[in-house]
Formats: sequence, structure tokens, C-alpha cells
Amino acid sequence: MSSPVFEAMLYGPLAEKDVLFLNDDQPEAFRCLLDYIYSNNINFTGVEFTHQVYHLAHKYQLDEICQICSENLAEEITEENFPFVYDTALFFDDHKLLQRSADQVLKSKNITYLRSSSLKQLLSHPRLAVSSEANVFSALLSWGLSQVKAEYAVGPVTYSPVVEKESPKSISAKEDENEKEEEAVEKHQYKQEMHIPKLRP
Repeated sequence: MSSPVFEAMLYGPLAEKDVLFLNDDQPEAFRCLLDYIYSNNINFTGVEFTHQVYHLAHKYQLDEICQICSENLAEEITEENFPFVYDTALFFDDHKLLQRSADQVLKSKNITYLRSSSLKQLLSHPRLAVSSEANVFSALLSWGLSQVKAEYAVGPVTYSPVVEKESPKSISAKEDENEKEEEAVEKHQYKQEMHIPKLRP
């Protein structure tokens, strides 16, 4: 059988039934897998569909189909879909896709859809080759602004004061009390200084 995962699910020690329920799999993408397994024929209808097929091929350990999906994505890379393809390459650890020119993703308007981890890995990639540092700066600026807009889209941020503001009346009243206390202390010190003890006869 082409897939060791299918073989284990159908004939392995954990197999329970002759019918498999694959509720998490995309029907069209799964049908594409079966077409290749039984007729050696595969047709992709777009980058997103190729990603779905790639995901299932990786899940069921169909290495030959994984390679076909990788080659198809490499041929279909454009400035618009490169962030999506790059994320796919990172997810499946596809080194061939990662080695593609980074200029396309940095110039793409859709770079804002990249995850922070993907952008960090892109910029630290050992084979990163860009035509201009301005492209890198512009891409980082666009990505950063999109993150700020996404945070503020939730709503305005309000902060509660840590210390309550005192009214002018309460401040003046406290000042009067302090002045009275200071005057009382000064009078007491003055009386102690002026007190002369009587001499005994």
C-alpha cells in the first residue's frame, strides 16, 4: 500500500472497522490523493488547494505526493501568494521552498499575513538574498503597522488611575492642619526655652 498510515489504520493491530471516518480531511483534497494512488494522476486547482493536498500527503506519509506538491508550489510562487507559500514551506519544513528568493515575499503586499515567527525565520535565514535593504525596511514597517492596527481594532484602551486626584478643597484643608500643627510645636518649644527653674533657698 502507498501509505503506511492507511495500512496501519486498515490492517494494523489498532484497526477496528473496515470503514474509515476521516472527518477532518478536505473531501476534494482527499479525492486528489486517491486519484494519484490509483491512477497516478493529479490535478491542482490553485495554491490553496495544493496546500490542502500537501497537508494530507504529509499526514498520511505519501512522500511522492509531497514532492509533487512542493514542486507545484515552487512553480506557482508570485509576489501576492508568496507569504502563504512561505508559511507552508515552514510548516512542512520544506527546504527547497525556503531557498527561493526572499525578494518576492518582502515586496508582497500580503506580507502582513505572515506570523511573527515566520517573519523572524525569514529574516534570519542563512540564504536570505535581497536586492535592496530598503525592501527589508519597507517590509518590516508594513508588517509592524498592520500589527498595531490589528491591536487597536479591538477598541480604545482605557487605564484606571492608580492614585485618585484630590480636590483643591481637600488639599487646602490639609495645608491648614499642617500649619496648625507646626505652630503648636513651635509654641511648645518656645515655652520650654523660656522656662527658668527656681533656685532652692
